[in-house]
Parts: sequence; structure tokens; C-alpha cells
Amino acid sequence: MVDKKKIEKVDEVVDKTEVKTTPPSKKQEQKSEKIHMYIGPSLPGGKLKKNTILAGTLEEIHEYHKETLAEFPKVAQLIVPVSKLAQSKAKLKKSGNVLNKYYKDLSQSTPGRKEA
Repeated sequence: MVDKKKIEKVDEVVDKTEVKTTPPSKKQEQKSEKIHMYIGPSLPGGKLKKNTILAGTLEEIHEYHKETLAEFPKVAQLIVPVSKLAQSKAKLKKSGNVLNKYYKDLSQSTPGRKEA
């Protein structure tokens, strides 16, 4: 037969036990994101097109596109997690914002491209 006193003690211990979890930092959260989007202008030669969905962590994406990033370093700043897509696109359209500046700089450095 089951001893009720033991069950009560176990329940009491479980109730008093605190589970401490720390929320992931923004950098950890961003590194663990698996879906990103490139929100910059299309690059020449079809290297990277505007609004391209990219699968993988940010590190994996940077490794895969290392040649493009070497040629156009500002591209790295325009690869954003889809969880922050709405915020990033709003910043992209707002003059004076760093994302807007990167977009314009890339547009000017790629001949025949239009600005946002």
C-alpha cells in the first residue's frame, strides 16, 4: 500500500523546488534563429536577390555567402532574422537609420540598381 506521508513529503519538496532558467540573450537568440531574410538590394550576377529567404543560423549563412560578404561587407547587416523582419523593414525605409544607409550604399555600389 502507498504511504500517504511519503507522497505529501515528495509533493512538498517538489513545490519548494525552484527551477531557475535564464532567458537567452539577444545574441544567443539571434544565433539560434534558423530562418533569415536578406532585405538589401539585388546584387549583380544573381549573387543574392532582394527578399531572399535564407535557412540556417547566421554563422552558417555567413559561411555559405563568404565570397559575397567579402565583396559586399554591408550585406551582412541586411540579413535579418524573420522574427525581426517587420522592425527591420520599417527601419530600412526610415531615412537616417543605419539599415537605410547600408541599403543606399549597396544600391549605389551596384550599377543599375534602384533605391528603397
